[in-house]
Parts: sequence; structure tokens; C-alpha cells
Amino acid sequence: MSTLRTVLATVACGWLLLVVTREINHAFASAALSVFTFGLPLAFAALRLDFTSGWRSVICLGLMADALAPVRFGLHALLYLVIFLLIFRVRQRVPREENLVGTVISILATVVVHAAFTLNYIWYGPTPGRLMSRVLMEAGLSSLLVALVAPWYFSFTEHVLSWFGVDLRRETRGLF
Repeated sequence: MSTLRTVLATVACGWLLLVVTREINHAFASAALSVFTFGLPLAFAALRLDFTSGWRSVICLGLMADALAPVRFGLHALLYLVIFLLIFRVRQRVPREENLVGTVISILATVVVHAAFTLNYIWYGPTPGRLMSRVLMEAGLSSLLVALVAPWYFSFTEHVLSWFGVDLRRETRGLF
């Protein structure tokens, strides 16, 4: 398997998704809202890639997200890796090639990551209880955006992988 090419292609697609999400957040800034879509690359890596390429991609994407956020270095990477491992563990029980399954798992991963980061930092504010409506609004907007973008993102990433010479249909999907 061409692990390096797979990781590079997956990270490039995740980076593109991050750039688009940051532009959407810039548009929502006047309403004091933001969206989070990083459950998509996590779900794609856990559902469609082999274990080695998947965890390497997730670590790279997590470190990239760490570089852009004012959090402890490695926090995104650690949380992304934990969620990747949970999804990877469950993937044998679901039809992982289906777009609907990928979309649902992406929404769940997005909500979990968003909730983890939000609840981690909301308690440091002066009135955490008043912010819960905003947190729920952002989770709903993020879920809606992920539901709309997930089929496109999965298809786009598979096409980029095919441009890099990686055929996911022929790849082994074992643990290593």
C-alpha cells in the first residue's frame, strides 16, 4: 500500500475542508457563530482507509488543527486519534462504503469533537450557562453543514486518492 501518498492526499483534502470551513466561519462572525466540520476527515479515515494510513492522516490533521487553535499542543491530535480509534473499532459492524453511514458517523464525530472542545473551554467563561443555547445552535449548524457536505467530501477525497494512484477498492482493510 502506498501509505505516504494516501496520507498526503487525505491531509490535503482535510486542509481544503479546513480552509473552506474557516471562510464559512468568517462569514458567520457577525452573528457570533461558528461551524465545525472536522468530523468528516475523521470519519473518512476511519471508515475507508487502512489502520496505518488512517491514524497517520488523523495525527497530521490534528497537529494541523493544533497549530491554528489556541489550545495545548497535541490536544486536537489526541482527541482526533481517540475518535478515530472508536470509529475504526466499530467499522466492521456497519456498511462503511455507504454514503449515508459515512454521513451519520461524520455528524456524530463532529458533534462529539465540538462538544468536547466547547465544554472544555466554556467553563472558563464568566457565565457558562448562558452560552448553552449558542453551543446547541453551533452544533446544529455544524451537523447540517456536515450532512450537506459529507457525500461531496467522501467522493472528492476518493477521487483525489485515485489521482495519487491509490485505489481504495483494492486496498486491504485489515488492522495493519
